[in-house]
Amino acid sequence: IQSAFRRQVAMNYYAFFLSDIIMCQSIARRFQSIQLFRRKKLETHQRQNVAAVAIQATFRRHMAMSDYIFAVSDIILCQTIARRFLSMQRARKLRSDLTQQNAAATMIQSSFRRYLSISNYV
Repeated sequence: IQSAFRRQVAMNYYAFFLSDIIMCQSIARRFQSIQLFRRKKLETHQRQNVAAVAIQATFRRHMAMSDYIFAVSDIILCQTIARRFLSMQRARKLRSDLTQQNAAATMIQSSFRRYLSISNYV
């Protein structure tokens, strides 16, 4: 009887000891899996953050390039308008000078023809 009792006590002790070991393993594995999950979540978040920063940088570069291209085209348009205005002024001045030269040439021709007609008349 005593050996049966000791065997029962030993089996009960073994069962509790085994359940305690299984419980400890479960807790340790849960802790490890939580740490792994957090690490993976952090890595995923960091990768997403890096990707978001890359996308934002690319978008900002695109916007800056667009702004630059529009600014350059606006500057070129302003230069074109200013140069056209200056060339039109220069052309008007040349036309007015040419008109004055034509008027002066007409006056000279008129005076010379009058002189010729007077000298042929006499």
